[in-house]
Amino acid sequence: MFIVLVSLEAKPGGEIQLGQMLKSQAAKSLEEEPGCRQFDVLTYKDKSEHFLLYEVYESEQAFSDHLEMNHTMAFLNEVKPLVCQKNEQHLFSV
Repeated sequence: MFIVLVSLEAKPGGEIQLGQMLKSQAAKSLEEEPGCRQFDVLTYKDKSEHFLLYEVYESEQAFSDHLEMNHTMAFLNEVKPLVCQKNEQHLFSV
C-alpha cells in the first residue's frame, strides 16, 4: 500500500469551506477511483483551521492516477486560495 499524509492549514476564515471541499474530494476519490482504498479527512479539536488527510492507495501508480483525475485537478486549483500551508509525506506499508 502507498500512504499519503497531507497536513493543511486554512487561511483565516476559510476553514469551513476548506473542510467541506476536503470531504467532497475524499468522497469522489473513494467513489471514482478503484485504487483509492481509504481517504480520511481529520481536524484537531482545538485547531479547526488545521486538517490532516490520510490517504491509502493500492500502489504508487494508483496515487499518480489520482493526481491526474479531473476531479483532483479541479480540486487542487479550487483550494489553493484557501490554504496558507501544506506539507505532504509519502509512505509505504511494511
